This record gives sequence, C-alpha cells and structure tokens, in this order.
Amino acid sequence: MDGIYRTRVGYCGGIEDNPTYRNIKDYTETFEFDYDEKRITYEDIIRTFWYSHTAESKSGKTQYKSIIFYRNHEERIIAEVSKKEFEMELGRAVNTEIRPISRFYLAENYHQKFFLQKVETIRRDFIEIYPDIKDFINSTAAMKVNSYCKGNGTIEMLSKEIRKFNLTDKGMKALIDIVEGYGR
Repeated sequence: MDGIYRTRVGYCGGIEDNPTYRNIKDYTETFEFDYDEKRITYEDIIRTFWYSHTAESKSGKTQYKSIIFYRNHEERIIAEVSKKEFEMELGRAVNTEIRPISRFYLAENYHQKFFLQKVETIRRDFIEIYPDIKDFINSTAAMKVNSYCKGNGTIEMLSKEIRKFNLTDKGMKALIDIVEGYGR
C-alpha cells in the first residue's frame, strides 16, 4: 500500500520472553508496519486488512490467531468500528481479536521478506545492497520487492519503480518475470 514504508514480521501478544518460531510459547505470528500519515491513514490500512485475510476462520492455535494489536486509544476505536462494519457487510461475526500491543519480538531472519528470499537472484542482489541484515529488514525497497514477489502489484506499478530498487539486470528480469507470471 502506498504510504507504508516498512514491515517486519515477528511475534506479539504473549507473556513469556524471547519467543521463536520453534518455541513460539503463548505468542501470535504477526507483523508490524510503519506508515506516512500524510499519504495513508490507519483507517485505510485496517480496512484493507479485513479484505486481505480470512478474518472469519478460527484457528485453534494461538500462533495463528487473527489479532489487531493497537498502539493507542484512537487505533483501538478505528479497529473496533471497522470490525463492526466488516461484520455487518459479511452478515456474521469474525474471529479477529483487538488487543493492546505488547512487546513485539522480531522473527528470525529467514522469515523476514520471506517471498523475496525465495528468489535466489533477487536475494543475492539484496545481500549486496544490504550486507547488514538489520538494514535489509528495515528496507522499504525490500518490503516492496517482497510484496511483488508475493503477487501484489501490477507490471505497470513495477515499471514505475523497479529502477529504485537497485537490482542487477538479472534481478530486475527475475522480478518482472514474477509479476508477469501473476498476470498483472
């Protein structure tokens, strides 16, 4: 989404310290995002959230719960109102919880920008661009390329910004092939 400039995957909502993928404890897999309030609103982001996953399915595992973690009173109100509106549109309740954010733990490096990392040519380009994994995790370019690798975006959108990613010719070709393969 235009206006979101960073995403990171991790674990939130638990009580114990230091969850990991192999020892997730009482945490839920989640992601955090940072956005430019001048370009996009929290309300727009939450509205998109409802249509980007299956909010009405119920997972028996805490690890896979559908939860919106809010940072302040305003975010809580926006999330609650949008949930009610979505439920009215669906005609049934959804199983998404709305809770205050607790400590967010970053997931392991191999989970960050997961779809990008599955494309070897592009992954190698980003290792060259961001030798420090923290810079890679926090990169807007890596976030956007990961989203394209997942199947979001169109070839028209990509053509407007592909040079900004600083990929090699091979990396650009791989990314174009992926987006064209999704038929967008």
